[in-house]
Amino acid sequence: MARRSLVPVPGALRVVAIRWAESGFAIEAEPREPPQCPRCGSISTSRHSAYIRSLRDLPIQGDPVTLRVHTSRWRCRSSSCVQRTFVAPLTALASVRQRRTRRLDDVAFLIGHAMGGRPAERLARRLGLPLSRDVILTNLRRDARWYAEGGPARVIGIDEWSRRKGSDFGSIIVDLARREVIDVLPDRAASSVERWMRTHPGIEYVVRDRDGLYAEGARKGAPQAKQVADRFHLIQNLRKTIETELAGIRAPTGAVGKPLTLITEAAGNDSARTRMAGRDMRELMFNRVRSLHEAGESAEAIRLATGLGHRTVRKWIRLKALPPRQRMAPKSTTPSAFEAHLRRRWAEGCTHVRTLLAEVRGLGFTGCLARLSAFLTPWRRADVGEATPESRQTAGNTPGEEPCSSQLQVLPRDPYTGGLISSIVAAALCVKPRGMLTEGQKAKVAVLKSSLPGFAAMRALAMRFRGMMRSGKADGLDAWLRDAISSGIYGMRVFARGLQKDLAAVRNALS
Repeated sequence: MARRSLVPVPGALRVVAIRWAESGFAIEAEPREPPQCPRCGSISTSRHSAYIRSLRDLPIQGDPVTLRVHTSRWRCRSSSCVQRTFVAPLTALASVRQRRTRRLDDVAFLIGHAMGGRPAERLARRLGLPLSRDVILTNLRRDARWYAEGGPARVIGIDEWSRRKGSDFGSIIVDLARREVIDVLPDRAASSVERWMRTHPGIEYVVRDRDGLYAEGARKGAPQAKQVADRFHLIQNLRKTIETELAGIRAPTGAVGKPLTLITEAAGNDSARTRMAGRDMRELMFNRVRSLHEAGESAEAIRLATGLGHRTVRKWIRLKALPPRQRMAPKSTTPSAFEAHLRRRWAEGCTHVRTLLAEVRGLGFTGCLARLSAFLTPWRRADVGEATPESRQTAGNTPGEEPCSSQLQVLPRDPYTGGLISSIVAAALCVKPRGMLTEGQKAKVAVLKSSLPGFAAMRALAMRFRGMMRSGKADGLDAWLRDAISSGIYGMRVFARGLQKDLAAVRNALS
């Protein structure tokens, strides 16, 4: 086994002494090589002055190490040389004016590249490395010197990168062929990506997530490059879509720590989903309270059984039917306050949103264009036979269509532990191939399939999508998109329509 030296460059330094202090180890060393003029190459024996250069090095047993190199400035006595004084460079040890050794900088780059600023600082402190997050990030940006030596990048990957979790984001660009960081942009903007790519005309492929900012920046800055949707983000988006679909749950009013109820849509318009969930849940809980009360249960027993508040229980047991929810009076910011005027102008043929916005603002409307446009969208769909203006009052169902039916089910429990299976776990199992499942996970999948009607269909679509990614062929993508849109599952329709907007990049990712 090769022995590691205590100093970074054993052939260039000679250890004089090792001292211990409260701040850590201090290694005294001096150069082995004779002082040579960097211009004429002559050896000097005339010392001008001496000083100590302190460098931070890798720790010893978790304790910080300071390398104190006794360095001298020398006079060049060659009459033909213009250099009067010089310092023998320690290029192999550290860069000019650098306060850290090269091997410490290499470790700082690896930690910063893998973890970011604050997490890397915490780990470095635990390992005995004197590195702050500012030093780590500065070193990460500066350590792109290999880029000019390695030639232009052909295949790059770009993604967001957080300096401060959740608040301060930049963009990181990686050469995927060499698996090295090329650059770190200070922000997450399409204009910055465009400017950077214009200065690197040799890019042929851009691998990115499905964020429109990076797509626009790559399209304008590198129009010759093919854009490829990152496979990791495709699977992540699919899993997140399934998680959102399974998390379409509403807890009973006042319920804390009680089983949740899952609403799975069986038929109907997408816009009715949220409204039906709240109304059906309220009616379901009211009927349960009434049935328990008629069975002779006390108000306290009903409260414990349902998880509702005691005021809600006492109010509901005195009612024979659930009263309709009271609606808030329309405000000046809501278009419904001016519905009479809007309906009259719409019947007259005025359907231009900006024209109607100017009219209702004259009547006192203080809302925005987007809110008015969203209010008028069902009316516009009615003109093409998709909905009626009254659809806003009838949960968004189309003419001649049955009201949106919902199937109310309780989230299944883990057959081993008895705890509720969360939507996060269910979504992860939905996109995981059967060959990678443990016995316990297989049991959970079986329970989810038997309890949730839409789970089996979502898992079948997810497995087909993963199969296309493993096969490296995009031939079945069109058929998969048609099946996902016609599946009747709201989340899968949204995911498929999102893929259609970025279809070229998705095809490149699959193929």
